[in-house]
Amino acid sequence: ADYFSSCFKKNAGIGFNDYLRQYRMTIAQQLIRSTDYSLDRVAEMVGYSDPKHFSKSFRKTLGVSPAEYKKFYR
Repeated sequence: ADYFSSCFKKNAGIGFNDYLRQYRMTIAQQLIRSTDYSLDRVAEMVGYSDPKHFSKSFRKTLGVSPAEYKKFYR
């Protein structure tokens, strides 16, 4: 795991966990904008079993909560 992480960061310029979180948030943004799924369902679809953790990660990445994001794009 350590070797993979160091190789990934060396080649991608970003840590794997940060990359994965950004990727998941990109997919979550698309789902929120283009579907009527609940935010709990979106969290589950992008790999978060805990909606609160998803909300915290979403806010950390985008600066707004998923609910605020949904209101803005609806």
